[in-house]
Amino acid sequence: MFYGLMSRSTILLGLVLTACSATPPQVAHTALDLTSIGVDHVDSISADVYTAHARVALAAASTLPEYTSAMVPYDTLESALVSTHSLLLAADEAINAWDAGGHAQWLALAACIFASLSNIEDSLQTMGVTLPPELTVAISAMVAFAGTCPPALAAPSSTSAAPSPT
Repeated sequence: MFYGLMSRSTILLGLVLTACSATPPQVAHTALDLTSIGVDHVDSISADVYTAHARVALAAASTLPEYTSAMVPYDTLESALVSTHSLLLAADEAINAWDAGGHAQWLALAACIFASLSNIEDSLQTMGVTLPPELTVAISAMVAFAGTCPPALAAPSSTSAAPSPT
């Protein structure tokens, strides 16, 4: 209940900032905050799903390759969450250095975050997990920054271009 209220409050804050002609760094921080909430929520729910599936896969597998194969979608999600977390930290630093040229770094990182969120979404769908609304809000917050993630910044699974918003 509290978490849902916190999410709604953050969304409301984002709408207010946007409506009040917020500065570009404020808009970027709001998008980053919304994304952080969504990723945190996915991380918390996926931990239980991952653990439960790992137990089942371990019991069912007779070899390490069988277990590894059964865990691919779950390991892919974990990898996407870890890379998204790292990208969020770097993006926060870029926003903090906005006036010193961080805005260009922010745009590159934001494209990578959007691509990484898409990887999280794909992983959850592959696992048959319902997409939480917090992830949908995160994707909506970052879609304005969709573009091509520079290979130097991309995680191995997010090197492709993110779909451009239409």
